[in-house]
Amino acid sequence: MREVSSYKMSHIGRPSGNNPTERIKLWEEHFKNFLGQPAFIPEHTEEIETIIPETLPIPTHEFTKEEMTAAIKSTSKGKATGLDNIPAEVWKSGALLDQLLEVCNKAFITGTAG
Repeated sequence: MREVSSYKMSHIGRPSGNNPTERIKLWEEHFKNFLGQPAFIPEHTEEIETIIPETLPIPTHEFTKEEMTAAIKSTSKGKATGLDNIPAEVWKSGALLDQLLEVCNKAFITGTAG
């Protein structure tokens, strides 16, 4: 992947241990502290309005080319767009827009990726 896009991995968010063993220990401590705290639930004094999902203006139709184009435009250059490791530049070129739209709509309709 790096050979194709010349993208260099960032070390932001990575524990600062000097070796893998130290980093694993730091992550372990982080999650022990993070997950070991009791949940804080604030007191709400006002009523929370119940929303009926059927009344929300959420489109439930197949994706359109316009929607797909807008989603692709929102991706950052120089980064992979998920587990496929395909650089955003490939999607932004528009060369595979019809195929991507077909795959996404098939997944939307069938509820499966295959």
